[in-house]
Amino acid sequence: MNITIDFHFKAKSKASRHGSLQLNGRNPEKMTYYWWKRIIKELSFHANLENVIVEGDRDIT
Repeated sequence: MNITIDFHFKAKSKASRHGSLQLNGRNPEKMTYYWWKRIIKELSFHANLENVIVEGDRDIT
């Protein structure tokens, strides 16, 4: 099963990242946490998470 995740965060300015992930039996909350940690590693500056939207309508922040 695939889910679509949108991350909205504030770094130097407002930004967002989105993508489709395959769950492979894992719950969406664990996958979003893992993906957020990967985004933080890629950024060269501090970012504050504002909200996380799953499947376009469910806010799991």
